[in-house]
Parts: sequence; structure tokens; C-alpha cells
Amino acid sequence: MRIFRRPRTLGRRCRLALVLAPCVLVLAACDISIVGSDGSAPAPTVNGFGAFEPGCSPTQTYDPHVGEVGSSAYGGTTYIPPSTNSTDNVNFINDASAEYNAGHGVGAGEYYFLSGGQNAPSGVSAYQWGVDQAIYATNDFNAAQAATGGSLAFLFIMADIEIQPGNGAYFGWFYPAPANSLALAANELVWAGFYQALQGAGTNVGVYSSPTIWSEIQGGSSVAQAEWTSEGDYGPSTPCPTTALSGGPGGTSAQFFGGQSSGTNQGLMWQWAEGPNGLSPGDFDNLDLTHYNTLFGINRGA
Repeated sequence: MRIFRRPRTLGRRCRLALVLAPCVLVLAACDISIVGSDGSAPAPTVNGFGAFEPGCSPTQTYDPHVGEVGSSAYGGTTYIPPSTNSTDNVNFINDASAEYNAGHGVGAGEYYFLSGGQNAPSGVSAYQWGVDQAIYATNDFNAAQAATGGSLAFLFIMADIEIQPGNGAYFGWFYPAPANSLALAANELVWAGFYQALQGAGTNVGVYSSPTIWSEIQGGSSVAQAEWTSEGDYGPSTPCPTTALSGGPGGTSAQFFGGQSSGTNQGLMWQWAEGPNGLSPGDFDNLDLTHYNTLFGINRGA
């Protein structure tokens, strides 16, 4: 069962030139950057349909927004219903959805906090634990979709794969996995079960991680899914990235993992400022709308 609505197609598709030099110019001209956030912060300043401030120009719209719909981080499962005080913030969903309905960006969506095989119930294999979490994520997404009146238009369930070594939080993942082939295989099987179950059901799946964390959990595993990366984002929320996936505070740019890069269509979204870290009030995100449009063969506007 496909749980996503296909967004309306607006305008004309950007055509890529066949000659190298003109192609570079066309790609640069068509590289569209849109900005938003995830979780419970930072809040948009409502201006019309929700202009994105601080850090970004008031002319930048608040889009996309990706909330945390559920979690298996600590074992078991937790559904996070949309509300005004959760990491699935209904106000931010509404702001991004209003922008979407006005013809801007990709709207609101959800991520699921995936956990490793050590959190699996007794007797459940690593692969099946990934499949089970795909089912939980789908059910949670559908519940959030119903709770928001069908406002979730972003065409992915994103898997959040991360650890917090400084806090001793490994969320069920074997760490560091590459040091042990059995541990690495177990981690890989959880992710494989998750994305294969979703893709087999016709659902688009992406993954949030970073080059460092991915290598520590999944080793050198390649990624064919869309990526949302957080590498190099520990800076202030200003200035905004000057272009899609690059030109962030201090000159930082997005770094992807699993064989993808900011030059591939799967290099989709970048969290360029992360909080709380003393420098940023929340998690700011930058999405390459050109990559999104190319993946789906559509032409959403900025």
C-alpha cells in the first residue's frame, strides 16, 4: 500500500543541455535550494504562509519540515502523535503544508528513529527487526497523516540512523561495527530489512545519518536511497547556505555517505546547523529541490 500522495506538477521541467559547458551553466541555474527544519525546533516566524526566520531571509519560505513520527531507539516502539509540544510539531507541519499548497517546495513529512538489532525482541532476527520497524513506521505515518487531515506531502519516510557516543547512547546498534564482521552484518541486516520492506510496499524510503556515523554503524555499505546528512553542521544558524547543499556558515558544505554526494540526486537534504550546541537554536535543513524534482520527474517550485 502506497501511503504517499503525489504532489501536483507545476511549471515546466528544467532541461539539461547535452554539451558539457552549457550543461554546467544550466545545472547551476536550476540548482534550487529550499530551507526548513525538523523535530520540534526551530520555529518559523509566521509571515503569510510562514516565512523562515531567523537566519534565512524573510523571503525564504518555511519548507520542508520533517517531524519524528515514531521511534524504536530504546527498544519497543513509540508513536509520536502530532501536537504543539512534540518532535512531530503540528504547527510546523501546518506551516510547511500551507507553503506546499501555495505551490512552494515539498511540504511536511516524517522520519522514524531506527534502532539496531540489540533492541530486537527475543527471538527476532536482525533482518526481521528491520522489517518490523518498517511496519511500525508505516502505521505511524498513516496515523499522523490522518491526524493532520492528509497534510504530509513529502514523498519519503526517512530512517534516522545515528548514535551519540559521547553520551553512551548507541540505540541498539553494535558499535563500532566495522571492528567485528558479525556486528557489522547485524547492523546491515536491520537497515536492509527496513528499506526493503518499505520499497517492496511501494513506499519511498530515505536515510538520515552522516559520513562518520554511517561508517561506524554500517561500515562501507553503499546507499541507493535518498540521503539526509548532518555532517559538518555544528555551526551557527546564520548565514543560510548560499546555494543548495553548500555555502553554509563558515563555508561549510554538505557531505554525504554510502557512495552518494551533493552531485548525485540521492544527495537530497543537509542539516547545516544543529542544536542545542551553544551556537544554534535548533535543527535547520536545506533541501536540493532540483534533485527532488529529478528523482520524481516533477517540477515543484521553490
